[in-house]
Amino acid sequence: MSGALRNVGVYLPPQLLAEVKDAVYRGRTTYADLLNDAFETLTDEQIAGEFTADTEPRSSGMPRRAPRKRGEAGIQIQLRLDGLQVAWLDGKVTEFGAPSRSALVSAVFKLHTQARPAAGE
Repeated sequence: MSGALRNVGVYLPPQLLAEVKDAVYRGRTTYADLLNDAFETLTDEQIAGEFTADTEPRSSGMPRRAPRKRGEAGIQIQLRLDGLQVAWLDGKVTEFGAPSRSALVSAVFKLHTQARPAAGE
């Protein structure tokens, strides 16, 4: 059933989790609503940039294979999402080449929380 809410676990690094909790508290919102707001304020290019490997040219001319960014070890939070939201989020994991749902959510929250103080100036 697409309308039924369910808990979806994702892992956030401890420092980011503290920033997300603070944003949820200040905004009197939920993790899921904050994630929705973050996706609405960020561009696809900003998000994709978090998963694009940087290659540095070498003296030989052969580019070195760049390591793929991975999600960091972290603390689990629960997002209350319905089936359509989970399917959409999983589609974004594929679209952006994120290694996991947690890595995508972590990157989006990081970009969003970094942008928030600048918007309030």
